[in-house]
Amino acid sequence: MADTLHHDHMNAINNALDSYAQRKLINQVSDNTQDNPSEKQYRINVNKRHLLEYYKNNCVSYFIPAAFTALAILEKDVFLFTAADLHEDYTFLRSFFKYEFAYNLDLQPEYFVRKNIKAFINDAILVPHQNIPDTYNITSVGLRKLKLLAKFLKTYFESYWIALQTFKQNSRKDLSGKDRLKKIQSMGNRLYKRKEIDLPESLSKINYDNAINYFTTHNIKGSEDTDQIAHYEEIIQRYLKLLVK
Repeated sequence: MADTLHHDHMNAINNALDSYAQRKLINQVSDNTQDNPSEKQYRINVNKRHLLEYYKNNCVSYFIPAAFTALAILEKDVFLFTAADLHEDYTFLRSFFKYEFAYNLDLQPEYFVRKNIKAFINDAILVPHQNIPDTYNITSVGLRKLKLLAKFLKTYFESYWIALQTFKQNSRKDLSGKDRLKKIQSMGNRLYKRKEIDLPESLSKINYDNAINYFTTHNIKGSEDTDQIAHYEEIIQRYLKLLVK
């Protein structure tokens, strides 16, 4: 961790916010004076979200194991769970986004689940059950924090949804060649204008390329692949419903 964060993280955050405000990435909307910097309120400049995305992408990989674990917990839709309950979802998410993030494949999902549960306990997100071993409860504050961590993945789910809808609406022969990416980009713009996609940074060519790689290697190449498309539609929508505000 950088010294500026380690010794005075609030000052580092305020300096970053001031820098973003000067560059018009965010706009201050409150009238608070310099005497109350922690109470200032900001609004993101929508047209410059992609510049904030650049900074996020430089550090997002450090949060992905926590995001996978958080989303696996939310998917259980219960306040009491075991570590073993999370392994299947964590394994799926790691495979689903294998083109997005670099993993240490020498370490199994069980290792990361265990490590993140420990971190969540230290941060009062989870508390161990008093009587049942290896079982955990979500705290009321923890539920909000789990959603914040899991939302690191929303951009990618939306991008993959856009790609999947393009495969669904076009036959294999219509998606062959270099026009495939253009069709996905057009689909993304259309879904965003119809407010079916929340985040403009989900309209990412890099994400689209990775989605194409994933789906084509899992037997989805056009509208003929109805069963596979329906399978992933259900999965993506299930996860996206957990990431709403």
